[in-house]
This record gives sequence, structure tokens and C-alpha cells, in this order.
Amino acid sequence: MSRLHLARVAVILTLLVCALTWPQCLHLGTQFAWHNDPQFSIWRLAWIAHALRVDPGHLFDANIFYPARQTLAYSDATLFEGAIAAPLFWMGAPPVVIYNLLLLTGFVGSGVAMFVLVHHVTKNDDAALVGAAIFVMVPYRIEHFGHLELQWAMWIPLAFWALHHAVDEGSWRFGALAGIFLWLQTLSCVYYGVFLAFMMALLGTLLVVSKPQRLRAALLPLALGALLAAMLTTPYAMPYLEAARSLGPRDAEEIARYSARPINYLAAPSGNWIWGWTGERFGGAELILLPGVIAVALGVAAFVPRARSLAWIYAAVCAAAVELSLGTHTRMNAWLFTHLPLLAGLRVWARCSIVAYCALAVLSAIGVVHIERQFVP
Repeated sequence: MSRLHLARVAVILTLLVCALTWPQCLHLGTQFAWHNDPQFSIWRLAWIAHALRVDPGHLFDANIFYPARQTLAYSDATLFEGAIAAPLFWMGAPPVVIYNLLLLTGFVGSGVAMFVLVHHVTKNDDAALVGAAIFVMVPYRIEHFGHLELQWAMWIPLAFWALHHAVDEGSWRFGALAGIFLWLQTLSCVYYGVFLAFMMALLGTLLVVSKPQRLRAALLPLALGALLAAMLTTPYAMPYLEAARSLGPRDAEEIARYSARPINYLAAPSGNWIWGWTGERFGGAELILLPGVIAVALGVAAFVPRARSLAWIYAAVCAAAVELSLGTHTRMNAWLFTHLPLLAGLRVWARCSIVAYCALAVLSAIGVVHIERQFVP
């Protein structure tokens, strides 16, 4: 796939994002979502720019809650976004412009990354563009329009793409890339990084099981990726571990409140013209998780008339991500919390739904391929 091809896809997705978020693109310097989080994100970005220039060794000792240390780790630091934004702050660009550009880049970048994954899986431009559009337009993104880090999900499909190559080709380079993409996702959004680690382990296992002849060739590249991700992520995790020790675990009731229930996957944002009425009836704060009727219908089409093994693999990943999003409401997750107590530091397990949407976008694209074969001459 050429860079020119990807550039054209990026232009199409940029226009789609402008339409989806209209009229935000007309007010990049003056407006942001009605929410406290954009102001909080602008502070995070500005602090990172300041610390990187003045005292990088005390990056996490942010100017809040003095004299406490490592206070940037009291929430997601959005370090990757901050590193990108820093030169813009140093050049004197308006903070609101910087924030809005990063926000919309998260949308577009996620779509381009999904196009890369789906194109590899289907070898079909139309299907890849549909998969990218679904991942960009899932209602969850509009519900979280004010959360900068939750729009930066592009490393999830790229990590899956690298896993496919590592297994299919026994490639050390792609094994390393898979680990790097996991690290970058953690730097962009800690929640997504944790969830992605679980789902990469599952996807890698299923890909190898479906192609047992590739086991020996794939094992070392996959191990390299896991080791590289652990080595790169550990220094970033240390401030969070220190914060967890000083502040203690999250309140169990709070974790349960923001753990999804199956009914939440019927809830759409209130601004949705067709399904907005479902938000109050089936959802709640952080629990608006409708994947979209068209996406689900196309995903079902991936199994008609006969599903490839890859469709079943992504269906399993989708189901596992939904299961994980249910947080403390399932026995499996309760077992995880017992044996991995650090997971109790995550407040909103419903956010694991982003990985389910990624898997659903792949299934939808496979469904498009099936439909084209059946009805397009």
C-alpha cells in the first residue's frame, strides 16, 4: 500500500470527521466540547510542554496538590499527545487550537490505522474504508468527544496488524512493532493500553492456533514484542504504581458503577437523531455503548454464507472485549481483580468496549466482502 494511497484515505476520513463533528472544524481556536475534560487536557498538554523544556526529570511532579509528588499520575498523563503538542506550545500556538487539532487527529488517525488493518485482512479497498468509517463513527466516540485520550485509539488496529504479520511471516520486525504499538497506546491512553495487552495476548494465541504450522516461526517474534512492550512500559508505569500506593485502590462501588452491563450496548448518545431516546433508558455516564446497527448488521454478514476462521477469531476478540468491559459484574473479571490487584486502579472498565468496536469493524469489513461477492457482478 503506497503512501499516496494512505494520504487519499486520510483526506476522505478527515472530511468524514469534519462532517461528524460539525461545526467543530470551524471553531478550532475558540470552542471545545461542553465538559471539564478539555480544560483538564489543555492543562496536561501545557504542563508536559513546560516540564520537557524546563525540568524533564520531574515531568510527573505536576503543579497540583503540592507538596505531593508524581501528581501527573493521578490521571492519565497523555504523554504521547503531550510530546506531540510540546513544539506547538513552544512556538506560541494557541492552546485551544493545539487541543482541537490533537482531538481531531485522534479520530482521523484511528480511521487510517483501521484501514491498514482491514486492508491487510481483506485485500479490499471498499471493505477497508467501511471498516475505517465504522471505527471513526462509532457512537462511543461522540459520547466521549470531550475526552482527548479516548480518541487516540489508532495503536489498537496497528498492534493487531503487526500481530498478523508476526504470525504469518515469523517476522522479528513485526513482533517488535507489535510491542512498540502496545507501548505507544499506553502512552496515549493508559486504559486502552491495559485492555490492548489482554486482547493482543488473545488474538496472538488464536492466530497461532488457527495456523499451528506457524507456531515455531512466530513464537520468538511474539515473545520479543511482549518483552519489548514490558521494558518500554515499565518506566512509565512506575509513577502510577507510586500513586496507587499513596492513594490506595479505587472504591469498589465506583468501579462497579462504571462497569458495563449488556443492556448498555443498546444505549446511544442523546444527540443521536434516531436512537437518542435509548441513552437514558439503557445507559448512563460512561455507559453509552451502542456499536451501531449498520456495523452489527455488516458484522453478521461476515458469517453468511460461510465464515472464514478469521471471522470467528475476531468474533472471539469482540466477545472477550465486551466481557472485559463488564468489569466487576462477571466472575471472570472478579478473578482477575483478585489475582492482579493493580487492575483495581482502573475506574471505567466499560472503556474496554473500544477493542470490541475495533474487532467489530474488522467483522463488518469481512461482511462487506461477502456482500460484494454475492451481489456485485
